[in-house]
Amino acid sequence: MSLNIVTAQNEIWLNDGTLINTQQYKVDETSVIYKNKKGKAKILDKQSIFAIVNAKNDTIYFLTHDSLTAQMSERELFDFIKGVHDGYSYNNGGILASSTTIGFMSGLFMPLFGFSPLEVPVPNTVLVFASGLSKDKINLENKSEYYVKGYNVSAKKKKVINAVEGSVAGLTLGTIAAYLIIR
Repeated sequence: MSLNIVTAQNEIWLNDGTLINTQQYKVDETSVIYKNKKGKAKILDKQSIFAIVNAKNDTIYFLTHDSLTAQMSERELFDFIKGVHDGYSYNNGGILASSTTIGFMSGLFMPLFGFSPLEVPVPNTVLVFASGLSKDKINLENKSEYYVKGYNVSAKKKKVINAVEGSVAGLTLGTIAAYLIIR
């Protein structure tokens, strides 16, 4: 590998789908050193890097095939990783807002109408389950099957996390509001 410093807009793709944009990077035997947005040097172990796409759109793969990745080509696995990245990046604020609202209403009104504390989380549990089954409103038609698989894995996880976080926050606020009203 080269020890020359490359200066241009480059993409460093990590194995977990994280994308790092950098103007400069340097590759040595065991690591890649790059400058972050603040100009500070950061070091990445080569084993955590899937690929670097340089400003000329050349792709340098760091992946070493093993029994898990041998079923996909480098290009297919790269599509999967890009899908994972985009799935995490997809803004699905609607689930967070609706789960917060349902949580608040459950926490507020269910105690006021005589429901037991064990019944209060039921609407939130249903919402969290439904969020994992819901489809995104993003067009995936022109994407490879591997991109879609990666996208679906991470988008589903993010939707469920948003639903849980919103439900807990809303339920907590609603329960506090109900306590203050009943008191």
